[in-house]
Amino acid sequence: MSDSQLKRQPRSLCEYFSQFEEYEGTVWYDGDGEFDAAFVGFAWQASVGPIVVYDQDKVLDIMVATREYDGDEPMIDALDDFGVNVQGTYAGERTPIFLTYVEDGAVEDILKRQSVASLSGWSMEIAAEGVTEIN
Repeated sequence: MSDSQLKRQPRSLCEYFSQFEEYEGTVWYDGDGEFDAAFVGFAWQASVGPIVVYDQDKVLDIMVATREYDGDEPMIDALDDFGVNVQGTYAGERTPIFLTYVEDGAVEDILKRQSVASLSGWSMEIAAEGVTEIN
């Protein structure tokens, strides 16, 4: 990459990383940088290449702050929008990943927020011993 290419500031992380051969073919959900503040890093799989990773909670916060929803509860509307139009979009084997941080005792709450989990038929049972089974 030449010095002249580095002098112009990229408008988004997508544009920045596209300058490097190593990240060729990387899929970003928003070429305009809408979710840049939620970017966590890259995940790597054998023979697949880098996969963009976003912080799911930050993506939802961005969606609530920047998109207009008609309902009384914008987070619920954002979850629906996210489940269908963001996380629910398949863009090939390098489709971005959305990371959900799990704190002690929070597994059930996280799964309740995952509208896609219930739509796809997944269910969760927590045994008395603290063992979690996902069916």
